[in-house]
Amino acid sequence: MPWRGLGLLALAVFLSRAPFVPPALEDYDSVNFALALQEFDPRAHQPHPPGYPVYVGLGILAHALIPEPSRALGLLSALSQALAVFPAFAVFSRLAPHRRQAGLATLLLFACPVVWFNGARPMSDSTGLLFGLSAQALLLRHLETGRGLVAGSFVRLWPSASDCKPCC
Repeated sequence: MPWRGLGLLALAVFLSRAPFVPPALEDYDSVNFALALQEFDPRAHQPHPPGYPVYVGLGILAHALIPEPSRALGLLSALSQALAVFPAFAVFSRLAPHRRQAGLATLLLFACPVVWFNGARPMSDSTGLLFGLSAQALLLRHLETGRGLVAGSFVRLWPSASDCKPCC
């Protein structure tokens, strides 16, 4: 699947999620994430432990552009899934014998109802998917080219290490 095809798929992923962003916070955890946009305090469950500072930081950036917290976090999920198309294809390209199979696997991943549903929710799952796939793509690249190990490790460890700060 050429870059243009991936770009069109990413656009389709975003456009298929964005209209379904809930108008209000629909989950206890999403309320905690929204509270963290105003005051980050994991001890007060803003958000719930382990604190998710990377996700909250991205949420604060989205909230600076979109005043409604549920829309800001929901659109961050939609954007994260749209961007995740590229590392997903990179991972599948290294695992599948043909690029066409990698393209189909990427399409099927983002057509999966559970993935699609999470792509509009004001939760950290889609951003975690983006970071996880990016780390996998970089680490697989290292196996082929000898490059990408440090970047892949950083992408994977940076969110994890920063998410696991003590909350007391």
